[in-house]
Amino acid sequence: MVADYLARTPVRVEVDEAGAFSVWINQEPVTGPVLVWDRLKMWIPDIAISGQQRSAHAHYESQEWGAFYNLLTGFYADDVVNSRRSRLCMIKPYQQTVAAKAGFLVPATCVTNVKKDVISFLAREPNLVMKSLSAGQVIPRSEENPIPYNVMTMKAGSDVLHAASADAIGRCPHFLQRNVAKSFELRVVVVGEHMFAFRIDSQAHKTSELDWRNAIQHLDFDPFELPNPVVRKIRSFFDTYSLFTGSLDLIVDEYDRYWFLECNEDGQWLWLDYVVDGAISDAFASALSYRLTSTE
Repeated sequence: MVADYLARTPVRVEVDEAGAFSVWINQEPVTGPVLVWDRLKMWIPDIAISGQQRSAHAHYESQEWGAFYNLLTGFYADDVVNSRRSRLCMIKPYQQTVAAKAGFLVPATCVTNVKKDVISFLAREPNLVMKSLSAGQVIPRSEENPIPYNVMTMKAGSDVLHAASADAIGRCPHFLQRNVAKSFELRVVVVGEHMFAFRIDSQAHKTSELDWRNAIQHLDFDPFELPNPVVRKIRSFFDTYSLFTGSLDLIVDEYDRYWFLECNEDGQWLWLDYVVDGAISDAFASALSYRLTSTE
């Protein structure tokens, strides 16, 4: 059963006087083994969808659908793909602490809104990049182009950081990180016990040196065999978080060392599925079917 909030799927939840709950989706009762999986991220309000503008109440509507999803994860806590517990803190600097305990190298990082701390970190790490701490989206001011965009990894030059005012830096926390020299990068999709790794020669193009997403249409994603020690580190990371699925970004440097950058628990993988002839989809089908039958 699929609840599509863009299509306003009919849904219903009732709780009786004894506290027993019941759920209906598309007028059908939800019974038997259940898995709850959110594969559609909430749209930021007031953007065009299929040529139509969102309603004036889109922000509130989006919040209410998000709350409905959270309600389902409360009712079916043990049956959520990537449980609520696993989602408690997926912010990159915290992930680094978990990854380091699993044995990964992690880039030196500073999150601050204090200029003197920025300059102090810059003195220790002169080659820096800046990222979004929230991984959220920015809504442009122009009404002519209301499509939100992601903040990509960008160079944090010494001249720019020194020139920035203390007031500008003080407006919100800024995520600064050592720019690790890359030989190549890896995208690793994990589905239960399955791992699919893809090599990305991001340094082949100027536009993808800092963030391969900037040139995704020009890059190849070649299947890659992970060394066993790296597989064990990934498994330890996932076990610590109790994650079922996620997409990791790793750097391999010139000394063949593996650096952990992040794990996106809702990472996209369809374009990679084409590279491996649907093996990722097959892994999801197999793993989810097993989870359903094992709970009967």
